[in-house]
Formats: sequence, C-alpha cells, structure tokens
Amino acid sequence: MVLPGSEGDLTILPDHFPLITHLNIGIIEYHDQEEVNYCFVNGGMAQVGADKITVIASSAEKDTEIDFGRAQVALERAQRHLKSPADEKEALQARSAVRRAAARLEIKSLLKQKQEETA
Repeated sequence: MVLPGSEGDLTILPDHFPLITHLNIGIIEYHDQEEVNYCFVNGGMAQVGADKITVIASSAEKDTEIDFGRAQVALERAQRHLKSPADEKEALQARSAVRRAAARLEIKSLLKQKQEETA
C-alpha cells in the first residue's frame, strides 16, 4: 500500500512498524489479492497496525467512483480562479481544488497505464 503522507508518499509493506500519520490530498494505492487499485483521498489520517491499516478521511473515492469529466472541469475552473484570486483565502482554496482535481486525473492516467500493461 502507498499512502500520500504529509512528508511524501509512504510505502507500507507487511509487518510495517505501527504508526499514525497525517494524509495529504492524493492517491492511495492498494492491492486486492493480485490487482492494484487506487483511491482518491481528500486528506485525513492513517493508522498502521500489525495486520491492518485504518484510513480516516473527510472524503474518499474509489477509482471506479471518480467522474473524470467532472474532475477535468473542476481543474480548469480552479486554474482560472488561481490566475486572479480575490484574496489569499480564495488563492488557498483554488490551490487545494487544483490538487484534488489533479489527483483524480492522475488516477485516470494510472488506470490507463495499468490497462495498457495488461493488454
């Protein structure tokens, strides 16, 4: 499993030492038997235990639940707002919106790459 940690991506392997970490906006990569899956996470926390990982997030979407067309529109809208924000608060909100949309669209690229590798 790979988690988007606050200091960068964290790779969690079997028998990983226990930890609690903050999660950034990003992508969780997890393995379901032999298949690699992706999940968008809008920040949160993760607790790694001896034999399980618990993720608590304000929102998350499995790769099969993401509306990539909507993510593209959101990215374009956020980039427009970032060009001329009314104030620092709006600039911060636009930067977060860009990160959320970009992470969702990166999952689209990862899925396409996975599909090409299996073809």
